[in-house]
Amino acid sequence: MVSTVFKFIGKKIKEYRYHLLFATGAIMVAVAAGVIFVTLQEYNKSKSLYNETNEEFVSINEEAKRKVEAIDTIIPEAKESDTEAQELGWWNEISVDLTGLEARNSDIIGWLYFENESISYPILYSGDNITYLRKTYDGKASTAGSIFLDGESTPDFSDPNVLIYGHNMRDLSMFGKLRYYKTDKNYYQDHQYFQIFTQGKVYRYQIFAYADVKDNDQIYYAYGPNPDDFGGAVKHILNKSYIKTDLYSENDNIVTLSTCTSASDDSRLVICAVRADEHDL
Repeated sequence: MVSTVFKFIGKKIKEYRYHLLFATGAIMVAVAAGVIFVTLQEYNKSKSLYNETNEEFVSINEEAKRKVEAIDTIIPEAKESDTEAQELGWWNEISVDLTGLEARNSDIIGWLYFENESISYPILYSGDNITYLRKTYDGKASTAGSIFLDGESTPDFSDPNVLIYGHNMRDLSMFGKLRYYKTDKNYYQDHQYFQIFTQGKVYRYQIFAYADVKDNDQIYYAYGPNPDDFGGAVKHILNKSYIKTDLYSENDNIVTLSTCTSASDDSRLVICAVRADEHDL
């Protein structure tokens, strides 16, 4: 009789444990699904905002874009004497209504545009590195945040090293596509240039190096009008770079694009580009 009772109790305990484990698992799945749903909702909201912003404030000259891509294959000497190259220069690929954007948010100081790629975003400056880390330019909380200039940089893009941050999003938005420089050996060939638009001027930059670094790397301390050991910081990136080029010359102005990686919490991918040209708008 006693053994029968114990067997019955043991059976009930096993059943209880099974139901508890099942319930716990179901709750975990539900929570995970909820997190994924909220994340996707945030991604979609952020993507929609920036798509609408591009449609409203950016005009693309498709004809100029196609011709400039062809002209870029011409040798420099021929390009200088090519009338069409002068009339349809790289600066004509897009136009940006920065005045309209600044009316939306005075922290918008420029526009970042990658040639041959869908990286096209406003650049924010708040004087710190927190405000737009998880907030879009319209002030709403977002995992994607914004593309923003380092808080200790000069907001007119005149510093020898201009530091710009953006998140490495899983849906490839923001700086998500920068990972292709590492994962696709042919990507760099067709994605060497990006542009930064400011009030009255547009700058063209050519990428000369990219590397994985720690979040306390010396390149992050080479900021301001007179950065400490700027040459040493650039040399360090050149030594670590996944590619080797001879594009950088001493005292050139550069832009450093920085994003996180999946390697570790303190690992960053930096894309360094030299100012190759500029044009008055």
